[in-house]
Amino acid sequence: MSDTSIPPADDLRPQLDALQAQLDQARRDRRDDAIRAEADDLRALNPDDVIAWAASAQPDLFAAALDDPAAVRQLVQACKAARPHFFGSSAPGSPSNFGAQPPSSDRNAIDRALKGRKLFRL
Repeated sequence: MSDTSIPPADDLRPQLDALQAQLDQARRDRRDDAIRAEADDLRALNPDDVIAWAASAQPDLFAAALDDPAAVRQLVQACKAARPHFFGSSAPGSPSNFGAQPPSSDRNAIDRALKGRKLFRL
């Protein structure tokens, strides 16, 4: 008969703790990747800013996002509402336009803006 006894649980505790730490880190990384992806979809300028804001301003929702994909979207939406400068404009046009609105194509509005000046001289 061979001696294949199972080691005492106390001998395995450090290994179990290390494995649990790796699992917890993998879950946090997966949550952060999901937040980054959602923030990218909503045109975040720096998705890591969204993660930092979420961890400090919404800790309960941030913790819930570990297991709930709906919480990720809710978290990023809350960040966009609280910190709109973290996100680029969703409107078409140049961001240098007022309010990131596209220039008017209405001829009367253009004439009012130019106040009678011509666009170019020949």
